[in-house]
Amino acid sequence: MEPTARTSKGVAKRARIRSVHPEQWTDDEFVQMTPYARLLALAVRNLADDNGVFEANPVKLKMRCLAYDNVDVAALLEEMEAHRQVHLYDAGGRRYGLIRNFAQFQNPKKPSFVYPTPSNPPDGYELHPEYRAEVQNEYGTSSELVPNQFGTFPPKERRGVGVGGEKEETAKSPDAPPSAPPPPPTERDAAQAPPTASPAAHDEGQLSIAALEPRSMEAAPANGTAKRESAPPPDPLEPYPVLAAYWPDLWQSVKAAHPREGPPKPGSQADRKARDAIAKLVHIDGYPEAEVVEVLRWVFEADDRQAEFWRGVVLSPASLRTAKGGDGVTKFAKIYAQWQRRQPAAIIASHWEGDPDDIF
Repeated sequence: MEPTARTSKGVAKRARIRSVHPEQWTDDEFVQMTPYARLLALAVRNLADDNGVFEANPVKLKMRCLAYDNVDVAALLEEMEAHRQVHLYDAGGRRYGLIRNFAQFQNPKKPSFVYPTPSNPPDGYELHPEYRAEVQNEYGTSSELVPNQFGTFPPKERRGVGVGGEKEETAKSPDAPPSAPPPPPTERDAAQAPPTASPAAHDEGQLSIAALEPRSMEAAPANGTAKRESAPPPDPLEPYPVLAAYWPDLWQSVKAAHPREGPPKPGSQADRKARDAIAKLVHIDGYPEAEVVEVLRWVFEADDRQAEFWRGVVLSPASLRTAKGGDGVTKFAKIYAQWQRRQPAAIIASHWEGDPDDIF
């Protein structure tokens, strides 16, 4: 059985999220397999392309799916084929597997086909409808998928893309006519061209517009002068001196709670992102500057059950304005609410031996 291979849209080989149909667990053949064979039969779905084809290399499958299990993956593949879970075949010197009923239950929005397919898949191993349509349009209307005259893979001129996604130039025939020369520039093109500095302008002590343009992306001039660099962006905490003064203490508290975490390099993108998140708590979210500091001190210094919980959650100041859980409420807003609730009852809470939430 000769395989037919296509690579659609140059999609790289990568794992994908797959669904499992409820009837999989009561399939007559599936339930008769050993536990590891059933597990591998589900795992290969994540490694298959949208035809349900995966590379049936026992070494690679063991590393990707059963790395810490003492099992014989080659024997598991044979067991899977014996129980009609996969169809194994060879193509281009490699072993591949086609998952039964894969295209029937997996329906991705943008299907991709990476691996070669068998020319005559057995019953129950139908390929993806879009793949069949592409093959029929390219090689004829026959329902049988046959290899082309160039061998296993279609010619690069007809595919347009390589296996890894790189565009490949179409091979030109030696008899093809030479390409036409580019048209001469028009007056409109000359009007849109950027102005340049003329020698006469320099002689008269004048500079053109192009001479004043920054050269941040250009090579250094031939005379050895240094490149012109743009000024660094302003510090987001500059308008807020209280937050700026507390910034070093905040990172010390974060590192004390999470030894693996630490302040980013000053001036880096991560540093600016964290500073910007703290500044936005004031000028966008409207929290008083002093209260932001008090809330964060409560999180990292208070002997409180809720404060200890948030202490383990806040890994960086940049995460304080993230909203998780689907309610749209930011992490700092939830912390601020807990902090406000504990202020009136601070004395009672210090003597309460039960759950702090029972106070309110």
